[in-house]
Amino acid sequence: MKLQSTIAAIALGLPLLLTPTAAQANEYDRCVRDLRDSNISPDLIASSCAYVLHPEDLGDCVERIDEKTTISAEAALRTCRQARRPIDTANCVVSISRAGAVDGSAVLEHCRRSLLPERFARCVTTLNRQVTSDLTTAMGQCIDGRDRPRDMYPEYPGRSGN
Repeated sequence: MKLQSTIAAIALGLPLLLTPTAAQANEYDRCVRDLRDSNISPDLIASSCAYVLHPEDLGDCVERIDEKTTISAEAALRTCRQARRPIDTANCVVSISRAGAVDGSAVLEHCRRSLLPERFARCVTTLNRQVTSDLTTAMGQCIDGRDRPRDMYPEYPGRSGN
């Protein structure tokens, strides 16, 4: 009798354990919820959340950009899907967008291309604040890796120089 009541209690409580709560939701649940909240179409949600390695980061990236900038959720989704670091990319986009009026597609592209998006955003916002009033110029300066000193380190014996 005791065994039957224990089994019945477990059977009745099992569905409650299997229902995900906010703390138990898996990374796909979070991705779907965040993209749905940003009014992304169900087909695009399905393909996007299934496409990425860390779906919770994708959803968070889109949600941050959608809520904190004037950039559309669809444009944010395209960038977040391609970003190496989606959360850092979202933070970059939000930081630069807060600094002033700038083309949203340019901000998305520059933040996505940057290897270190948050550092890139600090560069852009600092140059914008202290050197140039044009965010587009600041983004171009901060992303450009061509103008670096060639002979930063001294030549050592046995090392061939170019």
